[in-house]
Amino acid sequence: IADKFLNEGKMEEMIIVMANGMTQAEGPERRFNLFIDVLLKDLIPFIEANYNVYTDKWHRAMAGLSMGGMQTQKIVFANPDLFASAGLFSGGLVIKNEEDDYSEVLLNPENFAKQFKLFFVACGTKEGMVDAVRAGGEQIAAAGVPIEMYIDYGYHDWTFWRHCANQ
Repeated sequence: IADKFLNEGKMEEMIIVMANGMTQAEGPERRFNLFIDVLLKDLIPFIEANYNVYTDKWHRAMAGLSMGGMQTQKIVFANPDLFASAGLFSGGLVIKNEEDDYSEVLLNPENFAKQFKLFFVACGTKEGMVDAVRAGGEQIAAAGVPIEMYIDYGYHDWTFWRHCANQ
């Protein structure tokens, strides 16, 4: 998809790195703890040391599919100095729950503009979370925050995620 867009002049050149977000350890926090360390302490420093890349947040994005979308939201909000763009492909959308509260950014246009260039949220209409994602997107839009929502026919699978990447 990226090669096609580059050839058509629809996308700027970029380095795309696909890491395995399933890097886990045992214990209650096993879903994220090792992957965050790998990403922040190993992967980003390695890329910046070995490739000619911009190193500021405004030229760095993170996106993920399914659990990777949830990881993306947690990581970009926990590290606002590192990421200006985020893509949640079937990863849900949290404004505030028992673990996280992103309302100071997602419901405040000024704070959002300081942190994000792009915040893309996608969900297929055949996914169980579609109503919650749609409602969250509507709440954010009503607050005047310009996130990009993509809700279209699809399931929690690669077919839908390819449509997300095209968007």
